[in-house]
Amino acid sequence: MILRISDHKDLEAASAAWSLMAALVSEQRIWRQLTNFHFTEQQICSIIEKKKITETNKDKKWQKIYHELRK
Repeated sequence: MILRISDHKDLEAASAAWSLMAALVSEQRIWRQLTNFHFTEQQICSIIEKKKITETNKDKKWQKIYHELRK
């Protein structure tokens, strides 16, 4: 169900309203799916290289990638 939400604003609003939803929204799988839905593989790879996103900061990796691509 949650993976069908396609807008980050809906996710953020839901997480602010309900603590269980906040825990779900913090999962990187959600952000990875949202990123892959909205952006191409080429765009994703480009931002990873540009911003030097590595495994050392993977706890927020997909959320960071998503928000960087939105800019």
